[in-house]
Amino acid sequence: MCRPRNNLWALLANDDGTPRQDSRSLQASPSLHSSESGFLSFITCVAVLFMALLVTLVFNVGGAVKQKVDLQNAADASILTSSSMTARGMNAITLTNHMLGELTALMVLHEALGGTELDDNVANGDERKSSPPSTLLNTSLTTLLPLSSSYELHALDEQTVNRMKKDGGSDDDSGGKHLAFGTIFDARLTLKYYMTEVLIGRLVAFAVRFIPFGIGEVLYWAINIPLSVLVGKMFQEVLIIDGIEEIAKLFSKVAKRRVVESQMLPFLENYAEVCTKQFPVIATRVAEETAKRNGVELVLYPARVELPVEREPAPQGQGLGTGREPRAGNAESPADGVLKAFDVLGSATSFLDDANDTLGTNGSVQNPGASLRPNPGKDGYGPGANLSRDSLPKLSTQEWKKIEQSQWTRATYPYVRGWRKPIREWFAGVLMVSRAGTWYSRWTNRYTVAKAYQYRIGTYGGQKNQRKLAMFVMQGAPKSGKGKEPWTTDGKKAEPLFTQLAFVHRDARQPLATAIFGSAPKDGMVAYSQAIFYNGNRQNIAGWRDGSTFQPELGWDTLNWRAPIASARAYEFLEGDDADMRIIPPAIPFIMFTKASEHPDVRLNWQAKLTPVTRYSEAWRAGLRMPDGMRNTLLKLPLDLDTFRTH
Repeated sequence: MCRPRNNLWALLANDDGTPRQDSRSLQASPSLHSSESGFLSFITCVAVLFMALLVTLVFNVGGAVKQKVDLQNAADASILTSSSMTARGMNAITLTNHMLGELTALMVLHEALGGTELDDNVANGDERKSSPPSTLLNTSLTTLLPLSSSYELHALDEQTVNRMKKDGGSDDDSGGKHLAFGTIFDARLTLKYYMTEVLIGRLVAFAVRFIPFGIGEVLYWAINIPLSVLVGKMFQEVLIIDGIEEIAKLFSKVAKRRVVESQMLPFLENYAEVCTKQFPVIATRVAEETAKRNGVELVLYPARVELPVEREPAPQGQGLGTGREPRAGNAESPADGVLKAFDVLGSATSFLDDANDTLGTNGSVQNPGASLRPNPGKDGYGPGANLSRDSLPKLSTQEWKKIEQSQWTRATYPYVRGWRKPIREWFAGVLMVSRAGTWYSRWTNRYTVAKAYQYRIGTYGGQKNQRKLAMFVMQGAPKSGKGKEPWTTDGKKAEPLFTQLAFVHRDARQPLATAIFGSAPKDGMVAYSQAIFYNGNRQNIAGWRDGSTFQPELGWDTLNWRAPIASARAYEFLEGDDADMRIIPPAIPFIMFTKASEHPDVRLNWQAKLTPVTRYSEAWRAGLRMPDGMRNTLLKLPLDLDTFRTH
């Protein structure tokens, strides 16, 4: 067989076409395309090395970024926990202020019923104290009652007069001695006053009865029937007032001075003071614990942020009997318009008053000018009549004005106003003739500022020289006024009060391939962060003026009424006294429980958040004590970073 000849075959075969001997080994070896042997080119080596370096670089950069992020997170967490705890301290003080205000309001609501004298008299074994005007009214009633005994309804008058003259006691005639003063006393004397008007009206009716042609008889009954209805109403009110006095006595015996004033109020006030000292310490410890759990060293600036509050100073006046008593307001009971008719009747029968002024029980002559029928004024019965008026502190108008705008009064009055409203409405519907609703408004107003004054000068619990109680207010408020503190308009003054800066340090981990990428910083890594504690409520002091209906709308405060301030019903003293007042008819049998529909609304809203760092250079100028590694690292930065300030 003839094979084609070509160069490759010439190399493998002889001339006759037989395979050459040296080609057998070549034929037996694997073909070129099936060989697994080879070699690594230089370019491939360079590429592999580059990829290894790139992977190492990415690993080192990722590790460094993670270290930095973890370190910054540690700084943020440390300072945020510290500021959050400080904000919690501010909320605790605000809450304590409201608890003090609510307890004071409870004391005011009770004391307005019977006055301080009720507590004193109960503590002395139900001892009673005399009031000359009450004695004179008893004498007046005793004198007038027999003169009007010829009419048919005399028994009703006699029963009512006898009940009035007991003044809540079990004796036939108290002789003008009372256990309770305040509202109860004013209500009792008002009933006696109008009862004398009724008896005088009986005499007038008896006189006109002699008019001939039946006209006198008609006038006689036209006068007596309404008067008899009124006497029945007054008898009912006497019984209700007696019951109110018994209820007020129970609270005087059980809890008021011994528990609330002597124990609870000082405890709460002391708790607020403890908060001002302990919460900054707790905040620092919490920050340190957070840093420890993150494995970093911590330096705080300042080392401890004090709560930006101060005790409200005690009043300067000492109430030694000079000056005037607290303002009682101008509110009138809805029933007062009806009762003005009695004053008209009194004027029409004034010719009988002159004789009544000097006529005694046994026909003896009293001192000239000693009125046996004292008229209740707009504010009730004055000094010498209602002994509670005599025991009120007497200060100047200027001093009372300061107390009316004090933190204690502002924390108390909205609760007094809200809680007394259903009581006053019930009084207006049940105790119309005695005007108990009006007197209760007067006395709750008086005692709101009087109790605030007494607690702050250390006269409470039935004793003097007690611990002077005070509420905490924002720093600078006593001098500049609430909402007008210097730091409210000057950021440089606000930052030291409400911000804190944290520096954290940690040793840096060595990277891979240090010969190529270098070693980690020998001084480690540093991060810093700043936080602020603040109040999230709205602050709008611009719309507030002295004499405004509502208190200043402040967030950065230690009362934190919810905004808008009108919906929170945070009235200034004496404002909103009769807002939406109505007469509630008595339930059966003369008892009605209603919920205070206008309870003040509070929102505790002190919070904390991270802010841009604005106190870096200030911290350095303060000469912080830092670990050497932290200091050396920070020294590589410019000391003045004011260009980075954002606010």
